[in-house]
Amino acid sequence: MQIMASQNRLAKFEQPKKGEIGLGLSSQGQTVEAALLDAKGKEIAWGSQIFKELDKGAYYVLLSMPIGSTQNGVNATVRLFGQDNPPADPPAERIKRIIKDDRSESSTAQASR
Repeated sequence: MQIMASQNRLAKFEQPKKGEIGLGLSSQGQTVEAALLDAKGKEIAWGSQIFKELDKGAYYVLLSMPIGSTQNGVNATVRLFGQDNPPADPPAERIKRIIKDDRSESSTAQASR
């Protein structure tokens, strides 16, 4: 995300279950700072790399560029690690429906011969 000098940006994420997360921040010139906030806005941790045990719930990452920075604006990237990846396979109900539809089409094709 783009951030300008003396500007703040806020990003929300959901922690699906209690567990450790890693948060990494990269920006041009390493001029952007990050704070991890709980759902009420209380600061939990600060830095360009944060490792923290979090309970299930909503959290925020506050990005800021210090006042007096010599850069007009930079692109900053936040990387969040430690959450489960979404499943790669379709849900079981979807698979059953595909198989059922495929069987229906096969029997219809055979009946029309």
